[in-house]
Amino acid sequence: MPYTITQTHQYLHVAEQQYAIAKKVRFTTLDSCIGVAGRRNNGRVVGVHLVVVGAQGPFDEAAANVVADLVQDCDEVMIVGAYTIWQDSVGAAFDVLTERLNPTLVYADGVPSLQFRVSHGRLRYKLNASRWCSCLGV
Repeated sequence: MPYTITQTHQYLHVAEQQYAIAKKVRFTTLDSCIGVAGRRNNGRVVGVHLVVVGAQGPFDEAAANVVADLVQDCDEVMIVGAYTIWQDSVGAAFDVLTERLNPTLVYADGVPSLQFRVSHGRLRYKLNASRWCSCLGV
């Protein structure tokens, strides 16, 4: 059975193997997971929460292509979370993901609670109660 990613409408609580499209997206804890966030021209954020091994098996190259297709119309993409774990566990699939996405930011290893939104035409992120930042630190 292939690794599945399903849409959720709980955009402030995007859990493992789920994605949401909204003005603001928040992932649940990314202990050993990664999150992919992309900015669309319409001011919406696509957020995808990925786990190394899901109920159907490990993240693979086919799943990487599904994620890339979900954010293909995004102008700016970020990958956040347990970067090192993913490189060590599913390296080939993770390489496909990063090559297809060409992310503007990779924020690594242990992100407890992260939100994304579009502001002033930029994809911005907020870690816990910190201020909103863009991938360029603006």
